Parts: sequence; structure tokens; C-alpha cells
Amino acid sequence: MIRTHSLASVLLAVAPFVSAAPPSASLPDVEISAPREQTTARTDVAAVCPQIHTALPDRLARAFYTVGREGVVQVQFKLQEGRVSEVRASGGPRSYHTSVRTAVSELDCNSGSDQAELFAFEIAFVNRAQAASGSGVADTTSASSSAPSTVASLMVRQSL
Repeated sequence: MIRTHSLASVLLAVAPFVSAAPPSASLPDVEISAPREQTTARTDVAAVCPQIHTALPDRLARAFYTVGREGVVQVQFKLQEGRVSEVRASGGPRSYHTSVRTAVSELDCNSGSDQAELFAFEIAFVNRAQAASGSGVADTTSASSSAPSTVASLMVRQSL
């Protein structure tokens, strides 16, 4: 048999065991502080991750084929001692976010610094025909001349 109790009956049962101690004036105030993280993200990702323009399109091609939607995903990650961590993806179709986080976390990057640095960039999932019409962003995929114009491409660009 399952018994259900009302909140009032539970509080009445617990009340004798809880004692409210008067606040003590002799205890000092405690202040907790932590160093602030770097808030300004670097956007020169290609300088520290030289293979980004070939690695990401290769790693995200399947996701783009499966999802098939255009959009721009904003990416941030932390780089320390050549290790990519804390990858965040936002904006654009949410169905790309997991694939983007995985692909970015696998990048080989090195800033030459032991300090943690924050980086930001965008990945544009766009139709190749629209990209050729003057978006001002270079297509980072290697397109064959026989590919139809409906084939989509992936572009990596600095965050604005």
C-alpha cells in the first residue's frame, strides 16, 4: 500500500528536530572571490589551429548532409597547453551543436602559451550556390566541378 502525506504533516513531523539558532554577532562576515576569467575571446583561430579550414568541413560533412539546414553556429572554446576544452556551440540549428562541439574538441591547436585563452569563431552551413553569390566568406570545402549547385558547403569565419 502506498501512502501519501501532505506537506503540512511532513513539516510537523520534522519540526521537533530542527532548531533555529539565533544569529551570532561574533561570527565574521565571509567574502568569497575568485579570479575573473578572460572575457575577451580571440578570433584568430586559424593562427592557432592551422588545419581548421580542412578539418572542420571534413568532420562536419555528415552532420550537414543529415540535417540539411543552413545556419550560422557560434563557437567558443578554451585552449590551454595545446588542449581544446570547454567547447560551446550556440545559435543556428541546434541539431548541429553536438557535432560541432565534438569536431572542435578534436582540433590540433597550439597558441604557444601555457595560459588558458578563450577563442571564438563561427561556422556557416550554407548552400554552395549562395556562397558563390558574394557572401564575402571563402568556401573552405574542396568542390569538384561536377558537383551540383545544391551541394552545401561549410565555411569557418572569425566571429564579428
